[in-house]
Amino acid sequence: MTLYRQLPMKTVLQSFFGGNHNTIIEPLEMSMDVKREAMCNCVLPALRGDIAAIGLEDVFQLFNFAGLTGELEVQGVSNNGFFFFEKGALIFGALDNKQTKIGELFLASGRITEEQLNECLAIQKQNGNTQRLGQILIAKGYIGRNNLTASLSRQMREAFFDVLTWSEGVFSFYLDHAPGKDEQRLHERVDALLLQGAMHIDHSQ
Repeated sequence: MTLYRQLPMKTVLQSFFGGNHNTIIEPLEMSMDVKREAMCNCVLPALRGDIAAIGLEDVFQLFNFAGLTGELEVQGVSNNGFFFFEKGALIFGALDNKQTKIGELFLASGRITEEQLNECLAIQKQNGNTQRLGQILIAKGYIGRNNLTASLSRQMREAFFDVLTWSEGVFSFYLDHAPGKDEQRLHERVDALLLQGAMHIDHSQ
């Protein structure tokens, strides 16, 4: 049973980082501990590393360079982030907390009123939170699908820019993981996001 794409990942690391990647980022080795975890059906990352040793900007560049598909989980000091990639492009990303919610974005932009937001939140609660707020807003005719896509893209970019400033924490990458079926997939070029992120950080300092 094949558990890891060990050799291709090593090739990617060697191509991107040269011969020094072992000190800053590591593909998982098939040690006895890893084998025991695998026998327990644990899902293990194909890559993991320390943000203090290698910045997330370099990690994102790696995904863009190699055209990787999967999920990057980032554990920071006071927040966590998760980002999904498809052939190197960012298709979904969010933070666990301290992120502007989609309803607040529409309210701040004047797209919806506070009454409309509260109405849709009540509907969402009545449905057991099984339906996304954005979809309820569309169904009520308060926003269009293009409005939702633009706001989700903004939310994803803000999460991306935020983690670029993190200097402590760890990251783990899981090959071929995909967002949930209810999540709307976007498509943002990582190289463009990194450029925008550098400008965003400069303006905020």
